[in-house]
Amino acid sequence: MKKLVLLFLIPIWGIAQRGGVSSLINPDGKWFFGVEMGSNTIESYSYGEGKTFIQGGISAEYYTGRHWSLSLRVKYFDTGVSYIKGDHYNLISNDDYEAIYGIKRFKGAVFSFPITIKWEFRIHHNLRGYLKMGVADNEEVQSRYDYPEGIRTDYVKAYWNFNQGFGLTYFISKKMAAYIDVEGYDLGGYKGKESSFIYTKKYFPVNTLYNLGFKYHFDK
Repeated sequence: MKKLVLLFLIPIWGIAQRGGVSSLINPDGKWFFGVEMGSNTIESYSYGEGKTFIQGGISAEYYTGRHWSLSLRVKYFDTGVSYIKGDHYNLISNDDYEAIYGIKRFKGAVFSFPITIKWEFRIHHNLRGYLKMGVADNEEVQSRYDYPEGIRTDYVKAYWNFNQGFGLTYFISKKMAAYIDVEGYDLGGYKGKESSFIYTKKYFPVNTLYNLGFKYHFDK
């Protein structure tokens, strides 16, 4: 992933240093449609599972002003959770954990529909940084529960969670832009919980996605 990021940033930085297009781009009132792909890290895996996968999606973004936009995307990515009830630190391997306490593992995949508000700010000429936040509607298309017998597995397959991130956009022309960002998906669709007299702890799928994307504005 680091090599892909460098391959993406070096030409953009070179264009930005040379001044890029002759005037500043104002995307106000325009629709951009794009594609994006990159890596997906499942942060909620905790016991030796493979955490990194490929993900991708498509987007539609409308700029409500020079610095603000609203986007709707369709993403596909793997997700999951692993946990053990209680805290146990005195064992020496994941095999010990699994044999004695029974690791609970959920492995799934979702089509996610993030609805995102983005604020862009100028860094240099048509190179911009941005912050984004929103919510995502997730629809599970794969659901595998490796739980001990008798443990609940009838969790919902459709749920909302929070989506937030930051990145860089470079407007190559009035019609085309390239971007790179990192975003998180969390606090939705729990796959287990641990209750006590004082509080209830829930185990949520947590994903970090790194995106490389291109978007295009089609003239009327």
